[in-house]
Amino acid sequence: MPEPEFDQPAEEVGESTVDWSALPEPLRVRLAELGADALGEMAKVDVPQHLRPVAKFAPTKRARLGGAQVVAGLRNSANFRTAVVEWLHVSDHCRAIQLVLTSGRAGEIYNVGGGNE
Repeated sequence: MPEPEFDQPAEEVGESTVDWSALPEPLRVRLAELGADALGEMAKVDVPQHLRPVAKFAPTKRARLGGAQVVAGLRNSANFRTAVVEWLHVSDHCRAIQLVLTSGRAGEIYNVGGGNE
């Protein structure tokens, strides 16, 4: 059995299975917003090196000014993708629940969550 390697880089670069070039612009913008919000809540050591300047922006400007870098971080860094997925803003959950309550169909099952509960 091979020995575990402990000298791994802090940021794991993982290839995504998503075709990022085919994402519709509204989805790309929303991903940038979520990633930018997550940046504001992450410890500095957990923020990918190339996104640290973006993390210093005011919260309202992070997605607008650093959106392309945030989406690139999501595309290129498995660790950053995981951190953003684990961080879900409460308002997103509330909107999802409200949508289910107002537009859901009786008898249907809706899963609202981050998948790590």
